[in-house]
Amino acid sequence: MQTRKTLYLIGIILNIVYMGFAVLIALIYGLIGITANPIIGVVLLVIFLVPLIWTIPMTLAANKAYKQVGTEEEAPHVALSVCTLLFVNLVSGILFIVASVMLTDEQDKLKLENKTPVE
Repeated sequence: MQTRKTLYLIGIILNIVYMGFAVLIALIYGLIGITANPIIGVVLLVIFLVPLIWTIPMTLAANKAYKQVGTEEEAPHVALSVCTLLFVNLVSGILFIVASVMLTDEQDKLKLENKTPVE
């Protein structure tokens, strides 16, 4: 359980760092573009800020998954993991996938332990 929680936490931190870099790059390109041509600057700013539209909700969903670790509400978050892998950050997506697989393995072990052999 603690390992899964750590994986989620590292992934969330990486997502937040990615968002910070995205904002920084958007501001740099926006300011450079505004000095050249105001319309180009605004367009560049919007283009570089659009990824935050899906990065912020996925980071919040990952935070919710982090809080659910070890509770009865916990479920595998494979869809969140794959979307994070594709749209946000490769490393955090892989960490979320590993955490989901670890949960599935633990659930399978519990199911096997609860089965009683038929004699």
